[in-house]
Amino acid sequence: MKPKLLLPKDLLKRTKDTISKIADLTPESTLDCVAGLYREHPAKDYDREEDGDMLLFQYGVYDWGSGENFEIDFTRQFYREDEILQLRCTLYFPPNVGKRTATRNLWSTNCPTLNDWVRDVANSEGFLLAQSLKPKSYRVELEKQ
Repeated sequence: MKPKLLLPKDLLKRTKDTISKIADLTPESTLDCVAGLYREHPAKDYDREEDGDMLLFQYGVYDWGSGENFEIDFTRQFYREDEILQLRCTLYFPPNVGKRTATRNLWSTNCPTLNDWVRDVANSEGFLLAQSLKPKSYRVELEKQ
C-alpha cells in the first residue's frame, strides 16, 4: 500500500489523536507512534531526499521558567526554502530521572535508515532511563521556526 501524503497540520491532528489513544504512554510507545507515522505518512510538499521531512530525538534536563523537568522530545521537522515547521511531541518527567545524563540529540538523517534511527534512539542513555516510565505530562504541538 502506498503511503498517504499529509500536510503538517494534518500530521499534527493525526499525532495528537494517536498519542491520546495510547493507554500506556511511555517513551517506548511514543517512539513506536512517531516512527510509524513517519513511515506511513510522508509530508506533502516536503522532500525527504532534500531533508525536508526528518526526525529529531533529543533529551535533557531543562527549566523553561516553571521548574526543572527531564524532557524526552520527538520532533518531526518540515523544511523548505521559505519555512521550517516542527511537530513536537515532548514527554515531561521529574528531573531526577535524567539528572546524571548529558543532553543528546539524534537526527534521522544521521542514520542510514529509519530502523537504524529507531534502534539508536532506543539504545540511548536518556531513553533507557525512562523507556517504560509514564510521563507526568506531555505536549504535542506544531511550531513555526
